[in-house]
Amino acid sequence: MAEVAGVSLDEVLRVAELSNLDLTADEVPRMQHDLNAILGHIAQLNELDTTGVPAMAQVGRCWAQRLSRPAHNCARMPSVRRWTARR
Repeated sequence: MAEVAGVSLDEVLRVAELSNLDLTADEVPRMQHDLNAILGHIAQLNELDTTGVPAMAQVGRCWAQRLSRPAHNCARMPSVRRWTARR
């Protein structure tokens, strides 16, 4: 397995800042662990031989609608409006 460079605590704080997340002092190391785990899984996926595997995309409901109607705005979907109204 390839060696993955870890995310530093400073990088976690910067990502949190860019994401408008207010992490507590207890959450920062947990977030660091989670981000490093995600990068580790991605490194494992990058080791797979995908020769001959056709390219594909994950298509969700909103994405499929956007393909059929390029001007479609996902934020106007009733489920998204309900979710944002609760925040």
